[in-house]
Amino acid sequence: MKIFEYGSGGSTLFWLNLGAECVSVEHNPDWYELMRPHFADMDRIDYRLVLPEPSENKEAQDIADPNLYLSDDVTFSECNFRKYVCQIDLFPDNIFDIVLVDGRARPSCIKHASKKVKIGGLIVLDNSDREYYLRMTANLLQDFDRRIFQGVAPGVTWFTETSIFIRRV
Repeated sequence: MKIFEYGSGGSTLFWLNLGAECVSVEHNPDWYELMRPHFADMDRIDYRLVLPEPSENKEAQDIADPNLYLSDDVTFSECNFRKYVCQIDLFPDNIFDIVLVDGRARPSCIKHASKKVKIGGLIVLDNSDREYYLRMTANLLQDFDRRIFQGVAPGVTWFTETSIFIRRV
């Protein structure tokens, strides 16, 4: 299987241990350095650190807009994640079995991922209960069937949601 991940960690190790090929893009240099030794002896991973860049427009903007490459994290309020999100564009369309969206600028990630997933492939959107992720991107997923899973996630005490979008055509 070919996997693309926005955000790295336990899922990366899970997929690698199953024999998958992974491309994992990370925005956080500290987390990247913490995880990198776990991948050192593995040849099936393409692990990338892509830092956010300063935004040209400093005015308040809609984080739901997939064309703006923004994060809801106030730490990055004056940054954009265009280079991070666009890493997937370096690959042909219809190439990945699974794209995991568990990083920054998720509406933008959805926009770029929707063309990269094979027919029958999956986009896994973590924390899909955050309304703004799909407010302006649902139309990009019209060729996908959605399955919703709810439960408690690691590190939080409330219920959250993960959506799996299965590409039909």
